[in-house]
Parts: sequence; structure tokens; C-alpha cells
Amino acid sequence: MKIMVFSDTHGQLDKAINILKEIKDIDLIIHCGDHKSDGDTLGEMFSTKVLSVKGNCDGSSRQDDSTIFQSPFGNILVCHGHFDNANLGYQNLYYKALERQCKAVIFGHTHKALYKEIDGFYLINPGSISEPRDGSNGTCGMIQLNQDNFKYTIIDYDSFMNNLNANKPTHNKKVQGGFLRGLLNYSDRF
Repeated sequence: MKIMVFSDTHGQLDKAINILKEIKDIDLIIHCGDHKSDGDTLGEMFSTKVLSVKGNCDGSSRQDDSTIFQSPFGNILVCHGHFDNANLGYQNLYYKALERQCKAVIFGHTHKALYKEIDGFYLINPGSISEPRDGSNGTCGMIQLNQDNFKYTIIDYDSFMNNLNANKPTHNKKVQGGFLRGLLNYSDRF
């Protein structure tokens, strides 16, 4: 199963769209809030299932919108992270997920990419593709999992686009002119 993970898009989808145009065979898009509707929009654009939760900018300041995704690998807690004080640390998220018998937690809110494994448990934050706070030009993530394996990759937008452009064929243009050719063409003027 291949899952794209976004968070904190805040209505700015250009970079997410650029990435989704290039990555094929996506089974699910997870959006961890702050513009939950952006996840729904991406799902509609790319005809992909979406699991999204509300963040603090989606009007969920009074009710935790976390959910559990039952994946082939096991249960995964998906939330924004503001109710769990993700800006201050990850302990609350870790214990909340363990209490709910989850093997991973995917969250946002900090706008900083994170991937940590703790004794077979995974803490994942895709960062923000549109408003990063980690010095990058935006990040998101990709999970590849099955019943026995879990692999997460942080996708740095600039690196992804640079690699993509480096692999595209270039078209050699025929030289049409230049300073030396101009001199030769008008050499009777010397």
C-alpha cells in the first residue's frame, strides 16, 4: 500500500499537486489538518481515497478530531497534534497512540518534518509543503507498507523537483547564431 501524507497546506496546493502528478499508484492520501478541505480537494483531483482530520485552523479548537486508520500493517493514529501539544514534545502523541493499540502516529501542527522509530513504533510528521518552519522549501511524506513492513520517506520538495528535472531528457537545439557567426556573416565590412 502506498500512502501520501500531507499536513498544514493552508490552502496552498501547487506544490502538493506537482508531487502528486509525478508519483503513481497512490492508494490513499492522508491529510493531518490545517485546511482539511485541501486533502479532500487533492483526493478529488487525483481520484484517490482521502483520510483527513481537522487542525486548529479548521475550527477544531474544542474537539479532538483524531482517528484510527486500520492499515495492513496495523492501526495508525492520525491527528493534527494541537490537542497533544506537539509543539512542546511528542510524549502525549506517543502514549495516546499506544493506549489505542496503534503501531504509528501521523500528525502535523509543527510544520517540521519528523520520522522517529521507537522500538517498532513510528512517529511521523510530514511537515508542511506550503508553510515550512524547518528551513526547507516544503516537505511531505510517503508511506509504503504491507502486513510485515513499514517504510516512510520524507519528501523534500526542492530535492524531489531537482531530481525530477535532472531525469527529464533535454532537447538539443541547433545553434542559430552568436557573436562569431555574426562576424563571419558581415566580414566584408572589415
